[in-house]
Amino acid sequence: MVTSFQKEKSRRPTEYDIIQLLQDAERSNSIVVVSSPSPLQPGADRQALRLITSAYIRTHPETFSDFLLSPTTFLPLSPEEFCRQEVEPVGKEADHAQIMALADTLQIGIRVAYLDRSDVGNGEVINWVEFGPGTKEEDRPLTLLYRYVPVRSMS
Repeated sequence: MVTSFQKEKSRRPTEYDIIQLLQDAERSNSIVVVSSPSPLQPGADRQALRLITSAYIRTHPETFSDFLLSPTTFLPLSPEEFCRQEVEPVGKEADHAQIMALADTLQIGIRVAYLDRSDVGNGEVINWVEFGPGTKEEDRPLTLLYRYVPVRSMS
């Protein structure tokens, strides 16, 4: 069974909407399909994936609680605080826990290509990190590219 989620154009789905949808789908063994109100709405796909990831982390705190740390203080955060500060805002980098949650909730393999010229292969080889099942090329995993861009000071 496929559960579809599309809200009216006047409002974005809330974290409660997403959590409720995921819980209903889990109880009925359904697949969740999230579609944005408008294909022209910029960032709607990224926001939907972030809300799905947030909902999964919040509903599986026992899996992620040891990894939910503030990136600035390294102090533990509650799942709610971590999701509000680090997962839901578009434009934030996703850490390993977030990508693991996304792979688990979508039940897909995810491969991240680090294009950071790291020490692996003298910068000539792509450094891949894999999450979830089905990360071989023939499995057609979701492939994400990561390239670190240093922030320059304005002084």
